[in-house]
Amino acid sequence: MDLFVWCNDVGTLVGFQLAYDKESKERALTWKLETGFVHDVVDDGESHTGSRYKAAPLLLNAGQPNIDRILGLLDTCGVRVPTEIVSFVTARILEYPVKKHQA
Repeated sequence: MDLFVWCNDVGTLVGFQLAYDKESKERALTWKLETGFVHDVVDDGESHTGSRYKAAPLLLNAGQPNIDRILGLLDTCGVRVPTEIVSFVTARILEYPVKKHQA
């Protein structure tokens, strides 16, 4: 798991990207103050479609994330991250707009 955070000029946290499942099908949950949430799957560029060379990795829409699982991963792996950052990221993830299934 990788956690990247962005701060403004005065040190206020204004965004983060949490990359997880890096050993299998990597995904990334990104939140930015200006734009909100994006959940992507990482196309690592390894599938050689017509080329001998590795392509640049791309972020592609991954749909609805499993928020409970992401929070569990953050809880487990976040012990090496400053508490104020983990608290900020956790609070933002809890604000993720969960889509209800329509009947």
